[in-house]
Amino acid sequence: MLEPYTINKNFDTKVSFDSTTMMKEQMDEKARYKNISLAQYLRDVVQRDLDSYGEVLGYELQLLKRDIKNAYKLYNDAKESIQYHEQKAQSYKENIESLKNEYIKKSKLISQSNIVYADEEEKIKTILLDVFATNHYRFDSVVDMKEKIKSRSNNVHANSFLVMKLTIMLLDGEITLRELIENPIQHLVDDKKVQSIDTQDFISLKENLWNKYGEYIKKQEQKQQEIEEEKTIIHKPENERLQYVIKQAYHTNYRTQSVMEANIEALCQKYKLNLVKTSNIINQIYQNKLDYLKVIKSDHIYEYCTITPDKINNLEEKTIQPEDEQKLTPIQDMIIHLNRKEPLTEIQDVNSFESQIRRKCNYRSDIKFRELWNILTQIIQGKLTIDDVVNQQI
Repeated sequence: MLEPYTINKNFDTKVSFDSTTMMKEQMDEKARYKNISLAQYLRDVVQRDLDSYGEVLGYELQLLKRDIKNAYKLYNDAKESIQYHEQKAQSYKENIESLKNEYIKKSKLISQSNIVYADEEEKIKTILLDVFATNHYRFDSVVDMKEKIKSRSNNVHANSFLVMKLTIMLLDGEITLRELIENPIQHLVDDKKVQSIDTQDFISLKENLWNKYGEYIKKQEQKQQEIEEEKTIIHKPENERLQYVIKQAYHTNYRTQSVMEANIEALCQKYKLNLVKTSNIINQIYQNKLDYLKVIKSDHIYEYCTITPDKINNLEEKTIQPEDEQKLTPIQDMIIHLNRKEPLTEIQDVNSFESQIRRKCNYRSDIKFRELWNILTQIIQGKLTIDDVVNQQI
């Protein structure tokens, strides 16, 4: 019995043989029909197929030739376009360089035109310093201020354009009054600082303006510094905030006790401090029960003042004062206390010292300022000594 594979193989072989036989018979029949041999018929068929394939290839070659021609055209068009744009780009580049040169040239002209001669500079700066430094003038609004500044510049024939430009710069905080004096106007309005600051005219102008307006400007700067300090002090540790409030209270000349108390209350609320403790410390300083310098130099003011006030003062007085000094009058006690802080014969700033004494007397009902100051003045002038004061019944 034959295997299935053998049966299939024999079948395929038979089919293939039958197909070949049939094709051969057909070709023989066509060759007889044309009255040619089978070999000639086969050659004709092959030749016909070759001719037909050649025609196809020829057509394809024509198509490729056309595509190559089109590709060359696109290439040449692109090349011409590149050349055109390169020429354009070069033209644009040359234009850019030309514009840059023109800009530099004109910017130099602007810088030169901004140079202001000394007499004109003095007029412009004087107008601005009179308004912004001295505060002698009052304005209803910023608009009113600008109008009056412009009017004044026209009246004195100053360059109103520069006056208004600098006015706006001052209002916007772009420059300060110190910078206004220290720099030529050309430096302030133009980035290119072409004007010299070493000329004798400018140096003289700067010195004159400082002599006239320097004190006003320094006071403004100090006030601004205090404002900045106030902004930052609230974030400081408690002891630093307390030091700040005590300094403020000590160096402020209050008209009455109630004004002082109201101010201290506002300060304590603002800087988050204990009102009762803080007021008590400040009152004791004014009453000479606490030493101001020792208090503010303490690293723990609240603790220091709750431990030391009367006890330490009494101990110090008992150890360094004679026994009869315990019975001093309020004025004698005050004078000795002041002399311990700073020898009265070495006082330099008498006006400041007088304000300090007047402030202290505002909170001492047992001491009259005029009486105390009369004695202090004689000590400062060397007409009296501390021993003279202690030995007299004042």
